[in-house]
Amino acid sequence: MEPLPERSFPYQITDVLNKIVVLHEEQRPRGDQLEIIDKVLLAEFQRLGIEGDEYQILDLLKATLRDNPTVVKGRWISYDFGLGAVTMELLPSPERLEWIAEKVKLDLANRIQQRMRELSPDGFEKFVRDVVESGARTSVSWTGKSHDGGVDFEGEKKPELGDELSLPVQILGQAKRWNRKATRKDVAAFIGDVDMKPLPKRGRGQRIGIFICSSGFEEDAKISAPRASVLKLALWDAQHISSVMLVRKVGVGSLRLDIPVWDESFWNDYK
Repeated sequence: MEPLPERSFPYQITDVLNKIVVLHEEQRPRGDQLEIIDKVLLAEFQRLGIEGDEYQILDLLKATLRDNPTVVKGRWISYDFGLGAVTMELLPSPERLEWIAEKVKLDLANRIQQRMRELSPDGFEKFVRDVVESGARTSVSWTGKSHDGGVDFEGEKKPELGDELSLPVQILGQAKRWNRKATRKDVAAFIGDVDMKPLPKRGRGQRIGIFICSSGFEEDAKISAPRASVLKLALWDAQHISSVMLVRKVGVGSLRLDIPVWDESFWNDYK
């Protein structure tokens, strides 16, 4: 068996790669990974119209992909010597990558909400404090209902650096991990408790309230919250807390991928 001429090597392998992409198109129309073991690949060479000594071509293919995995027709092709197989899968489009990222966010949000429900009472208190305190220039301390009426935590959001006209904002909050939704009556009771609290020494009226209920809020509570006159009131349920954590990167990491995408507008200038 005479070896293929060295100069024909890249052309031979390129032709083979283009043809075996057909297997992926036929067997994995959705682009999922396909593993083609040596025995199957050898049997397919004739059907795919690949000419030459199939064993020699297979050896060249394996050696090439071992050192240089490649992309052909939008498919990542490599050789896994552990499996003894050529592996192929469709590269995701930018749109699919964005879709995957959204699915990952949804999964993380669900995991956050589930873990929040499993926390001990002390753990829940610390968790709420840390999430609220994750806001820029915000400090929070836990007071607890038994110590301070219906206000479970309070804190302060300091003005932005260099903004001499801004005043600190007082934060007053209540956190309930109930099995039921909070009602209008619950919200009204919290507003009443806040109204009994002394105003900050500086900036009268500079206060916000955060009512946290892990099980959510009845519709009447959502309607009444914006009408509070003694403070600006925000209602946080488990879903909102998970959203805040994902935005502020609290309890979650971040994987940064610098992925280049095709810019058709650039090439349009050269037509």
